[in-house]
Amino acid sequence: MDLIRMSVRAEDASIPMVEEAVGYYGGLYGLGADETERFLVTVEEAVSQVISYGFPGRPDSMFDVSLGIEGLDLVVTISDKGIPYDYESLEGSEESRLSVLLLKGFADGASLTSMGSEGRRQVLRKHLSALPGYARSEPLLQAAPEACPYSPGDFDIHPLRRSEAIEVAQCMYDEFGYTYPHEIVYHPDGFFNAVERGECVSYVATAPDGEVAGHVALVASPSLHGTMELCMGVVRRKYRKCSIMSGLTAAAMERASHMGLRSVNAMPVAYHPFTQKVCNKQGMHPFGFSFNRLNGDLSTSYEQGSRGSLALSAILLSDPHRDIYIRPAVLDIVGYVVDDGDLDRDIYVAGCPVPLEGDSAVTAETDARMGFGRIVVRRTGEDVRPSLRAMDRGLCEQRCEVIEMLIAANEESSVAAYDEAVSLGYFCTGIFCGCDDTDWLLMEKLVFSSVDFGCLETVEPYTGLLELVEEGIPDE
Repeated sequence: MDLIRMSVRAEDASIPMVEEAVGYYGGLYGLGADETERFLVTVEEAVSQVISYGFPGRPDSMFDVSLGIEGLDLVVTISDKGIPYDYESLEGSEESRLSVLLLKGFADGASLTSMGSEGRRQVLRKHLSALPGYARSEPLLQAAPEACPYSPGDFDIHPLRRSEAIEVAQCMYDEFGYTYPHEIVYHPDGFFNAVERGECVSYVATAPDGEVAGHVALVASPSLHGTMELCMGVVRRKYRKCSIMSGLTAAAMERASHMGLRSVNAMPVAYHPFTQKVCNKQGMHPFGFSFNRLNGDLSTSYEQGSRGSLALSAILLSDPHRDIYIRPAVLDIVGYVVDDGDLDRDIYVAGCPVPLEGDSAVTAETDARMGFGRIVVRRTGEDVRPSLRAMDRGLCEQRCEVIEMLIAANEESSVAAYDEAVSLGYFCTGIFCGCDDTDWLLMEKLVFSSVDFGCLETVEPYTGLLELVEEGIPDE
C-alpha cells in the first residue's frame, strides 16, 4: 500500500521534510515513539548518505523518496541516479562508519540495489507494532464464547489464497502478538511466496461471511530432509467452540500423504497436555524433548511469561530399515522411541572406541530471536573433537540459551560425536527417525539454565520418555 511519494533536492535542507513524513506515518500506523526515533535516525543517515556520496556539490539535483506498507513493515524507498556507490564499501571511512552501523542496526531491514540505467534503490524497513487497520483483541486472556454460531460443516477449508495471508497474520497476532517462533507468518506476502515455492503448506478455514476463522501449516526444515512440521495452528477466539481445528489438521495431513514425505512432525508444548493429546489423536509418537526452547516473552491466551519446553512427536509415512549405533547410556531412551513407534530398526551398542576416518561434516545455525542454536553432525570424522568444540564455543559466544545437537546415528563412528557432546555438557533428549537421509540422535545443552521437571506436565507415552530423559541427565 503506497502512502506518499515525493521528489526532493539533493541538499541537507530536504532531510527534515523526509523525516516529518516518515514520523507522521510511523505514528499513524502504531510505531512507538522510541522506535520511531530510532528509525528516523536511520532514515536521516540514509538520505544524508545519498546527498553526500551520490550528489556531491550538486544541490540542484533531485531524487525520489516514497513510503508504503508491505505486510507488517513500514517501508521507505530512496531512489536516485547519482554517482554509483555501495554503502558496504564505505565501512573503512570514519566519516561514514556511523551511517553504516545505523543502517544495519536501527532498521529491521536495509538493502541497496543497483538498477542499471535507472540508478540505485535503497530500501529501509521497520516492523510495525500493530497490523494496519487491525487492533489486537483485549484482554489477551479473555474467554472463548460459550457457543459457536456455526456448525463445522459451515466452514470452508481450503489452501491459502494470497488475499487471506493478511488475515492469517492477524489470527497469529491476536493469539501470540509478535512472539510466535515462525516469524515468516507475520509477513503476508513473504509467507504466501514461501507457500508458492513449496517451503510451506497452508490451509485456512473461512466462516460463511469469508472471515478467516482458523489456520494450520506444514513447514519444511533446512536441516531435516523429508519431514515437515505441523504448526501455526490457530483459531480465532470467537470460533474456538466450532470444532474446526480437526478439519484443518486432516486437510494438511491428507496433503502431506501425497507429497512423498517420510514423516510429519509436531512440537506440542510440555507445560500442559492438551496439544500432546491432539498429537496422540493424529497417530503421532514421541521422539524427544526440547527443553526451555520457547522464549520467556511467548504470549498466548493459554500461557504467558515463561520460557517453555516442547515435546517432539511425529507420524512416519514410510519407515525404511536402518541400523542405529549408540552408547549404552542412551539405550533406554532410543529403545523407548523405537518400541513405542514400532520402528524397523536394529540397535547396536558400542562400548569401546571406534576408528575415525576423513573429515567431519558439521554445521551450525542460530535463531537469535529465540536464543536458540543448533549443531548438525552429518558425518563424524577424525577432526570431530576440534570441530564440535569450535561450533559450541561460537554459539555460546552468541549468547544462545539453548543449543541442540543433531548427530547422524546410522554409522558406528557417530558414537565419537556423542562422546564429545557429553564432554561439552550435552545430554540426550531422544532420537528422530523421520528423515530421508538418516536418523538423528538428539542432544541438548542449557547454557544459562536447567530443566525444571516439576513445571512439566505430560501424558503417556510422553511421560514415559520424559522419565528416561530425566534419569539420563548427569548429576551436576
